[in-house]
Amino acid sequence: MTEENKKMSKVERLLKLYNHLQGGKRYTKAELATEMDIDERTVQRDIGILNTYLEDIDPHSGVYIRNNPIDYHYEMIGRQEENLNSGEILVLAKILLESRALEKEELDHIIQKLVRYSKRQGQESIEQYILSEKYHYTELQNNSKRIEPLVNLAQAISGRRKVKLEYIKQNEEIVERFVKPISIMFSEYYFYLIAYLKDETKPIMYRIDRILAYEILEEGFSLSEQNRFEEGEIRKRIQFMYPGELMTIKLRFWGPSLEALLDRLPTAKIVEKEGEAYIIQAEVYGKGVKMWLLSQANYIEVLEPLNFREEMKQTIEQMFKLYN
Repeated sequence: MTEENKKMSKVERLLKLYNHLQGGKRYTKAELATEMDIDERTVQRDIGILNTYLEDIDPHSGVYIRNNPIDYHYEMIGRQEENLNSGEILVLAKILLESRALEKEELDHIIQKLVRYSKRQGQESIEQYILSEKYHYTELQNNSKRIEPLVNLAQAISGRRKVKLEYIKQNEEIVERFVKPISIMFSEYYFYLIAYLKDETKPIMYRIDRILAYEILEEGFSLSEQNRFEEGEIRKRIQFMYPGELMTIKLRFWGPSLEALLDRLPTAKIVEKEGEAYIIQAEVYGKGVKMWLLSQANYIEVLEPLNFREEMKQTIEQMFKLYN
């Protein structure tokens, strides 16, 4: 072997070692000697060379390679977390699978990328778990593609351009709408386009999988200050993407999980405690929150406003008649 080839072999070895450690892998000295086909003294020299390099490129970064004194594995300390670890890959996969938001082919494509990435990072242990979960994935009834319209509509929002929609409503009526798109939201399995119609003061929500066709127009638009859309504020007050009228409600709650209620209604505050019950106040949109309240069986009582309490009572009486 020529001196040049020996030098190149060393460079390649150092690069490989650096990439492994920077990616979060850990090795004993013996493991590195076997993998690199070198002796343990050379391993130690290579680690020294890499630490000198790390010190030279940024003396204040705090990044260095050490031999962990507890289990004697070499590891890089202070490295930038640029790669996904096994927990992060698993979280992303679980969110995708549990949301049921994507058509199966789109989901398969993303999951396969996550699986391949996990294998490259030496995290094969989660591969079988993810693939098993994917096998049991159930699509929604409407299995239209989601990703392409999401990207295109997001570009229309960024460019402040109007969009022509052909949309099928819940009653299967097909309508044409010219809208000013302002945001995309996700809730309860579905992506929604939030948009204004001409002269409307309240945004309207269109389920993206119900959009049969769309055209991004050349015509632009602007929004007045009063129509400025605060997605975070809407999300805290809305249930099931049914807006209704914005109102402040007061509830008596004695269910098994107060934490779950407070998570479900982010604007909720405890205003009083009555024995085992809590009095809760929250600012919400009426139609969606009514649907959620009815799902809570006999653990919640609406106290205020009185007209909403009466509306809840009438609905419950109508439900009772179905079973009487």
